[in-house]
Amino acid sequence: MARRLREKLSGISYRYMLTMGSVIFVCILAAVFFGYTAGGNLREYREEAGQRTEFLAGQMADQIDNKLSIFEKYYIASMDEEEVDWVLQNDFTYSDYSRYRSVMDIMSTRKMFLDYVDSYTLILYKTGWVISSKGLMRLEDLSDRMILSELYRKSREVGKRHYWNYIKETEKQNTTAVDANERTKVDTSELTLVMRLPFDSMSTNALAIIKVNMNTLKGWVNDMLEENEHIVIADSEGNVVYSDDGRFEEAAAELFNKENNKFIRIEGKETGECMAAEAFSSATGWYYYTFTELEGNGVFGTRGYRSWVGPVILLLLVVLMIVTLTYFIYKPVGGLVREFAKDTDIKGNEFELISSHLSNLLDDRILLEKMVAGQESKICEMFERRLINEGIKSEDEWDDFFKGFKLPDHPCFATGVMVLDLRLYPDPQSTINEDAICLQIIDSMPEKIKKLLWLPPFYNACAIVVIFGAEDEDKLLENILKFHEEIQKFTFEHTGYHMLEGISSTCHDHRHFRRAYRESVKALTKQGYEDLSPNMESANDKDTPDLRFYTASKPSIKGESYSNDFENDVRVAVKEADKHKAYQLTDRFAEHLATVTQSDISVLYIMRYVNSIVLTGMEAGIALEDVFPEGVRPAYAELLSEIEPRNVRKRIKRIFIDPIVDKLSDKMQNDSYMVMESIDKLMDKTKGNILLSECADELGVHQTYIWKILKMEKGKSFTEYAEKYKIEEAKKLLLQTNMSVQEIAASLDYANAQNFIRFFSKVTGVTPGKFRKLY
Repeated sequence: MARRLREKLSGISYRYMLTMGSVIFVCILAAVFFGYTAGGNLREYREEAGQRTEFLAGQMADQIDNKLSIFEKYYIASMDEEEVDWVLQNDFTYSDYSRYRSVMDIMSTRKMFLDYVDSYTLILYKTGWVISSKGLMRLEDLSDRMILSELYRKSREVGKRHYWNYIKETEKQNTTAVDANERTKVDTSELTLVMRLPFDSMSTNALAIIKVNMNTLKGWVNDMLEENEHIVIADSEGNVVYSDDGRFEEAAAELFNKENNKFIRIEGKETGECMAAEAFSSATGWYYYTFTELEGNGVFGTRGYRSWVGPVILLLLVVLMIVTLTYFIYKPVGGLVREFAKDTDIKGNEFELISSHLSNLLDDRILLEKMVAGQESKICEMFERRLINEGIKSEDEWDDFFKGFKLPDHPCFATGVMVLDLRLYPDPQSTINEDAICLQIIDSMPEKIKKLLWLPPFYNACAIVVIFGAEDEDKLLENILKFHEEIQKFTFEHTGYHMLEGISSTCHDHRHFRRAYRESVKALTKQGYEDLSPNMESANDKDTPDLRFYTASKPSIKGESYSNDFENDVRVAVKEADKHKAYQLTDRFAEHLATVTQSDISVLYIMRYVNSIVLTGMEAGIALEDVFPEGVRPAYAELLSEIEPRNVRKRIKRIFIDPIVDKLSDKMQNDSYMVMESIDKLMDKTKGNILLSECADELGVHQTYIWKILKMEKGKSFTEYAEKYKIEEAKKLLLQTNMSVQEIAASLDYANAQNFIRFFSKVTGVTPGKFRKLY
């Protein structure tokens, strides 16, 4: 079988086989390129859809939380108003219509959020009255007092005076008895804001329940959805609160039982292929699951047009490539065949003819190779001497040498020169003795040490010359240090001497061998070197090596531009514990880093940027061992393992920004009580006449830090908190002293009494004088 195959192949022209092989190769290349391009476009399409889905989930949760937060703050402020406080503390009758009518206006949000509120109920346990959107009634007339008691008890358990409560409609129907009189029921189903009142008292005697209009909430959600985007909202137990498309409820249930912090791809019979993401609402305890349906497969749609461009061009070039390959590859073979065949007609496979004529030449070549192998060491030494003395200017000569001796052509290299270290020996050696010892070292050097070198060592000008080569600079340095360690042990064991070694800088062009040799000599003679090992301190310390690296040429940043704004801006973002802002700054920094042409300068910029992040965390009181349990060095090593801007950006976020900002956020939570105490002391000291910047300077923190603490603890901005303090101080002075309005205005640092009166009237609804008379 094999013989028949050979006979058939021998009858086929080499030109024909070459043409067919070229066609097959180009077709395979086009198919591979198409598959790779199409796959890349599909991954990119899914990545973009996933990022949009993840962003939508977070945006959905944030915006709903923000709207509910505004809703909640309004009612918290409303429950402190005078009318509400009166009905909380006093019994009343139907004749006090204006009193409870005012409370009903407040509870119905005074027509500010009519679309937000479905119903409201204020239960006064102290007086036994209930004020609700259904009217005024007695507490004992309510048919679902047990459910209300449960909500009151739950508010005590969660430790909050106000919280969001969600009860699914089916749960309400299962737990509430059917009552024909709907007026005596308090609607606690779905999303309600529950508040124990009053806020400013240790004991509470009332419960406010405001039900959110779920249709309004669903409208908010639907307004944020675009085509092919869907939402499923689930409560803390995974029950569906809202879904715009029932097909995705099963997928949301599966996601609820998984730990998922990033978008994922899912595929179902009903939903098809889509991207899904999850976001959590800290206000309501809801989970937001967003889904984006993928159009087509991202390859044959509008996004996939690029995947066809390459294959089409390749197919159009097939004919040209065949002609080119046939001409340039077959031409030398055809010429050689014609030379051998002379006037003989050429039939069958051309290589059969060439093989018959080359058999004799092959025997001659084998003989020549044996001769060259016998003189290999001498030829290598001659070549190396030419490298360091004259340099090799011909690329052909360089290629011939390395190919002939089958040596690797390393992209990085360095040269070294070694001499005997005679500094600690009082009796100088003669030049002949030094030559003999160095030649002995070269001849007896073990193979395991020689393998650390690129080319064999040789003796030149009273020194041993060595040449190192490697695929990258890290491996090159590793070989140099390993060689130095081994050669020191070997020379001391066999000669009793140590070696002094000078190493050149790293080179990447073989035309620089002569320059590298001179640098290694300069390093050896201390004319611009860095000693990486400690010098000998005494005659007894003979085991300490001396390795000198040439460092006369320092990297320059001339021509490169860098702005300190990157460092200053990221410091501010970290101080504010604003991870989103820090991410954006890091993306901009990575874009600038891509414009830097020198890798060592890129490392310098990266270190400066990261150090500013770490130092900011330390200045804020963050312990490094809490952020980097395994130490800072592994974190920096991982960061610099590859300085490609895109990877550097991801590592800076993951290794440095995420843990430091998270620790700062936790610290803000833990320190909020002490910070509030300090703010209140400053308010007392200045009578509320202090700016946010002045307060920040007094406490030694950033302004945004104080702003976040006040929002978190009091739900107010700094200005609102200062104004509230002034109002309370003014009320105290009006009721507890005989000071005139003008004197009170002066004590509170108002420019004139009219400004104080306008401010007081705007906040309380009455003038200071009327307030004093009323109370």
